[in-house]
Amino acid sequence: MIIVIFPTVVLSLPPVFTAFGITYPFFEIFPGTALWHMIESAFFWEKSINGWIGINLILWFGVLSVVANKRIGVALQSAGGEGV
Repeated sequence: MIIVIFPTVVLSLPPVFTAFGITYPFFEIFPGTALWHMIESAFFWEKSINGWIGINLILWFGVLSVVANKRIGVALQSAGGEGV
């Protein structure tokens, strides 16, 4: 549980800062910031959404899919799928 706290804070602070108007170019690589920009553009009825937002979210989805696939495979092999 403690292992999860640091990544959660790191991934959730940039969109919070962006929501309060504190922006840095570094924040744009985080998925929460991309989602914030997507929600903001939908709220203001913008016709076009920046293409970087979609690319950013697709890249994060790919990274997380690879990590999840490896973890599920290891979990199923270690205990034979019992209790998972």
